[in-house]
Amino acid sequence: MIIIISIFVILLSVLGVLGGCGYLAYCMIHAQSEAITQTPTDYGLYYEDITFEGMKDKIHLSGWWIPAQSKSRFISSNHTIILSHGYHNARSLEGIQLLDLVRVLVRSRYNVMMYDLRNCGYSQKTVITGGYLEKYDLLGAIEYVKKNKQSSHIALMGWSMGAAISLFAGILSEDVEVIIADSPFSDLEECLNVTMPVYTKLPRFPFTVVTLRIVSRLLKIDMKELRPIEAIRSLKDKPLLLIHAKEDEIIPSEETKAIYEAIPHKGKVELWIPNIKGHILGHKLQKKEYQRRVLYFLKKYFR
Repeated sequence: MIIIISIFVILLSVLGVLGGCGYLAYCMIHAQSEAITQTPTDYGLYYEDITFEGMKDKIHLSGWWIPAQSKSRFISSNHTIILSHGYHNARSLEGIQLLDLVRVLVRSRYNVMMYDLRNCGYSQKTVITGGYLEKYDLLGAIEYVKKNKQSSHIALMGWSMGAAISLFAGILSEDVEVIIADSPFSDLEECLNVTMPVYTKLPRFPFTVVTLRIVSRLLKIDMKELRPIEAIRSLKDKPLLLIHAKEDEIIPSEETKAIYEAIPHKGKVELWIPNIKGHILGHKLQKKEYQRRVLYFLKKYFR
């Protein structure tokens, strides 16, 4: 009888762990994004609402096209910067005051495209894949600006998961000339193995390990494919600016440092680690220096 009771307790415990991990996995891939409460108009900028399709599964994505302009005067430009936000965010990235940076970019003769990742903002609702399908969505954005906006020079800039996506797509696409990545992860699975126990307050084993296995099964993906640190070896001589706050509690700055160290040829690669605390807060906390460095890098390599 004692053996039977023990087996029953063990089975209940296993079912409890699986149930809890299944719930965590579902929440991870169906997370709701932040609301969009600002538009470029609030910053004195003209913009167009646009829609386009992801390259892999033809998902419908929504965004803004903000042409180069200065004081209500349009500036003819074939240089476009596509911005990608992070997990649980939306195109406006209001928490870092992104539209302030956009205003500087369009007044510096660059067109800007901002868009919502899948399952975010006004884009089609579906599962989040940590960059696996999102990189194809960004490739769709690149095709859109080439064909619909006659952009012959394209740069990518992203934050957090959007930074990783920009690295993936920027390396895959021959059309991309410059990449700026703020706070990317180097290896999504390893990063989550470190950060998930901190936020869930649950031990890494079995909860994080089992949850990530369930996520992989649900999405039918191999987490090993979400490793910018491997993709970066194919960067060649493409200009890349890496940015990461020194004290980032969500994605440690060591992730970006590891990416930097993995790059074989660093001739056109720059790394900036501002001495601040917080995730993707460089622009908000050191706005003038952030804008100065981004513009300097673009004027140097994106002409």
